[in-house]
Amino acid sequence: YDERSNTVARLVPPKGPRAGRLEWAVGPSGLWNEVDGLVAPLDELLGPGLWEFQPEPLLLDDRLVVQARVWSQEVDENGRLRLAARGEARAVALALDLASGRPLWVRELGRGAEPRARVDIPIAATRRIRTPASAPVRVGATRVFCGTQLGLGVLLDVADGRVLWSYKNPRREASDPGWSAVPPPRVVPARDGAPPVVAWAPADGDRLLWLRGDADLGGEGLVVHPALARDEALALLGADADGTLLLARYGPLFTLASYRPASGARRDAIDLGRGETPLSDLLLSPDRALFASDRALYLFDRERELYLLEALPLPFTGGPSTGRLSVHEGKVELLVPNGVLIYAVLR
Repeated sequence: YDERSNTVARLVPPKGPRAGRLEWAVGPSGLWNEVDGLVAPLDELLGPGLWEFQPEPLLLDDRLVVQARVWSQEVDENGRLRLAARGEARAVALALDLASGRPLWVRELGRGAEPRARVDIPIAATRRIRTPASAPVRVGATRVFCGTQLGLGVLLDVADGRVLWSYKNPRREASDPGWSAVPPPRVVPARDGAPPVVAWAPADGDRLLWLRGDADLGGEGLVVHPALARDEALALLGADADGTLLLARYGPLFTLASYRPASGARRDAIDLGRGETPLSDLLLSPDRALFASDRALYLFDRERELYLLEALPLPFTGGPSTGRLSVHEGKVELLVPNGVLIYAVLR
C-alpha cells in the first residue's frame, strides 16, 4: 500500500458558470495554497512521521478540528523511509485555520494500537491500524471530544487544544466484535445546571460510556452513568436527555432499541425484515426518531415505546449499503451513493 500521508483540503465548489477551486491543502508535500504555492514542508509544519488524517473533521467557526494518526519512520537498507512499527501510532488532534490551512495548535493525545489476538507478535510486525478514529464532536461552546479508537478518549479546549481530561476506555478482546466505528460519539446538551454528557461507544471497546463533558474541577469523576455492556448492540445512533438509541441485532434481524441510562429501562422497536440492512444513521427529536434501512425510511414515536408511525419504502430496488440523514430547509434528506431522496415533513 502507499505509505504516504493523505490530504486534508479546502475546496470552493462550482457555482453557476464559475469553476470550483482548491484554496489550500495539507498533504504529503506540506501546506499548499493557491496564492503562494508550497508554503511549508509537512515535517516542518506538523512534525516528522507518516501523517494519516482521519475522516470527518469538525468545522468550528474559524477553524477545522482534525484527528490524525502519526507513524514513526526509519530508513531501510536501501535508503528509503519505512514504518518503524506498523501496528502502533500516535493519536493527534490539530486545529487548522479555515482561511489559510495553517495549524493553530497541534496536540498529541496518546499512543496506542488496535486490540491484538496474539500479544507475542512484535508490534512492528503487525498490520497497519485499520479502524478510523471517531469523528471529533463539539461539546458545549468551547470544547471538543476526540475518541481515538486506540484505547482512550480526550476532551480538549477548542481555543488552544489544552487537554481537559483523558479517559482510558475498557478494551474488548481482539476476537470479539466491537461497536461500529461509523457513527460518531453523541453529546447530550447541558441541563438543569449539569454539564453536557458525551455518549461514547468506542470501536475498540465493549462498553457504552457516558462521560462528563467538562473539566472535573470538583473531583466528581468523569463517569456520569454506569457503562452498558455491548452484548447484541451494534452501534450508538443517537442520544439526548430522554435516552440513548442503539442499533441492535437479534440473530439475523436488526432493530432500533431505546435505553435510559439513569434507570436502565430498555424498549425495542419492531424488527426489520429478514435480509434488510440498516444504514446506521438516525434523526431524533424529543418525541420522534427517524431511521433508514436499505429498503425504507421508518418514523417511530419515542413517547409510545418506539411505536412505528410510518414506513416509507425507498423508490428503487437493490438498496444502498450506506446513507446519511439530514434536515435542510424543513425537509428530510437521505443521501445515498446514487442520489438524494427528499421527504416533506407533514404535521
